[in-house]
Amino acid sequence: MEAWYSKPPYQQEAEMSEGEDTAVCRSAARDHCEASGCREAGIEFSESLPLFDLSNAWFFFSYLKDIIGEVLVSLKCLPTAQKIEVGILKFKTSSPNIKERDVYARIDVFTNHHKQKHQKSSLRAKSKVTVFNETFLFSLPDLGKSQCLILISLYETLSSGKKLIGQTTVGNQKTKFKDNHWDLMMQTLRQPVAAWHLLHI
Repeated sequence: MEAWYSKPPYQQEAEMSEGEDTAVCRSAARDHCEASGCREAGIEFSESLPLFDLSNAWFFFSYLKDIIGEVLVSLKCLPTAQKIEVGILKFKTSSPNIKERDVYARIDVFTNHHKQKHQKSSLRAKSKVTVFNETFLFSLPDLGKSQCLILISLYETLSSGKKLIGQTTVGNQKTKFKDNHWDLMMQTLRQPVAAWHLLHI
């Protein structure tokens, strides 16, 4: 069954009425997007995209800070088994220089602030778009009541050990900004829902 896809949260959550303040914020956002290498990462600034209220503008800029790529993640809720399936599908780097190194993903899941045993993907040769297509099962007790945070970290291997490439988070933890990917998963039980998530360092 094909996974559903959704837009990244920085597109879904942006809500702001048009006006003079919007134009100022939009101009600053465009400049920041150019300076942050978004175009190299395949992210284009949209003049029609609504922006945040100025009181939350810090979130927009922090979201764009140090973006190193994207990871395609799938989520599937299995209510009967009280588990969640996390899929690491693809990793897309914004770096123009691809070194011949292996990469892997590490998944840490925190349920009600309790850390579960982490899981790792297999090693993959790093490329502009690295394909993983691996899934991992984690416990999700008290469906609908538990607070869950999924931390996804991408590493590359070095002769001396490992190096963190970037991280992203998914979950239903209580924050001001809603996680639409999680909500879509809860609306489509037993079906995988996939979405791209920005990786930060």
